[in-house]
Formats: sequence, structure tokens, C-alpha cells
Amino acid sequence: MTRYLSKLVELGALGAWMLDEPSGTTAEDLIGANDGSYNGSYTLAQASLAENGDYASVDLAGGSGGGYVSVPNDLSYETAEVTWAVHAHIDAKVTSSDILSLRDSNVNNGGFVFAEMQAGGAGRCFFRILTNWRSVDIAAGDIPIGESAFWVYRYDGEFATVFKDGVQVAVSASYPGVINWGSGTNTLQVGRNPTSAAARHNGRVQGVAVFGYALSDAEILALYQSTVLPSLTPRLSLLGVG
Repeated sequence: MTRYLSKLVELGALGAWMLDEPSGTTAEDLIGANDGSYNGSYTLAQASLAENGDYASVDLAGGSGGGYVSVPNDLSYETAEVTWAVHAHIDAKVTSSDILSLRDSNVNNGGFVFAEMQAGGAGRCFFRILTNWRSVDIAAGDIPIGESAFWVYRYDGEFATVFKDGVQVAVSASYPGVINWGSGTNTLQVGRNPTSAAARHNGRVQGVAVFGYALSDAEILALYQSTVLPSLTPRLSLLGVG
């Protein structure tokens, strides 16, 4: 078990998909037993995006033939507060190309959307909750091509906040009470825009997790730190080195 997965369990995650399968089409949920499936064009068992390197990633090709992961609905996801986490590496940006979305019955009217680029603005990250667009603008360059980052989205019942590598980078305006699921038909999509086959994530993804509550800033930082290689200095000191 990875340090990251151990931390997810400790913090009470509802589901966790490492996306590190060496073969096959099943994306295993290591916490909630709500397995997903790989679809389209993808390559498994790619290099880890986490600094500790103890689990692999999946490479999604992007574009209309690109791959994505589809996870069946679980009513436990339908909470008043929510936190999502994912490691992502962008090979190329595509307008409105999503990393994560939670949709309702094949209609793009629900859930959480994390986009690499929104039309008209490079380097923008936005989130959608239910039938309302809730934009959270990220400074250009904060979602660069060719760089791995650990992204966390938190909705606390009023504000949507984005964290990159454990540090807050953006917060929305006040949107109180916008999460009210109820439909029971939502499906988590990793790497695909629910309404556009051409808009899919081009790059690698790993370590997707969902929580049914708003993690604190300290918990989000600890979650990120669980993906970072621990310092070897204390061990070397025991050997009289350093």
C-alpha cells in the first residue's frame, strides 16, 4: 500500500482509483469497491507522476479517439461538501479538455469539471457544480504543459477552492448550497468531457480520490506530502553521513 493510499484511508476517502493497473480494462477502486473501466485509446503502467514513484499512471491519448475512465455512480458521492484529488500531467492543452467530471445521465449538467483550458483563456481551471457554472480562474502558466502537479478541488458548502501541490491557488465567489445531488444517476468520468468526444485530457493521470466532506488546508497539505519522497537525511545521519 502506498503512503498516498494510506493517507486517503486515514482521511476517510469514499473512493480511490490509483490507475496503476499493468493490464486489462478495469480501474480498481481500492477503497470503495466501485471499480471503473478504461475506454478508448490509453496506455497503462506509465511512469509515476508522484515524487515517491510508488505507483504508476495511465496515459490518455486525448482527442476524439482518446481514452478515459468511467466509474459507475455511488450514492455516497452525493454529499453537501466534497473534495476531489488527482495527479495530472498535461502533454498538450485542448480547448475545454477535461481531467475530471461528474455528470448526470450523459448530459453535461452536473458535477465537478477540472479543465486544462477554457475557450478564450489559456491556463484556466474551472469547476461545475450541478446546473450552475462555477468558474475558478487560475493564473496563466499555473497549469503548464509538461509538468506534473497534484490538484485538489474542495467545495465547503459555499466556496470552491483549488490547491496545487498543497498550496491554495484560487478560490471562487460565494456559491452557497449549490450541491444538491438527488438524481442518483451521476457517473464519474476521468479524462473526458461529457458532451464532447473531441475534448479529452491529453496526458497522464493517477491517484484520483473523492471525499464526502471538505478537507481542511492542513489535511490537503498532508495529502500532498504523502506523495512526496521522504527526506533521506535522518537515515543517513544514523550512519554518520551528512
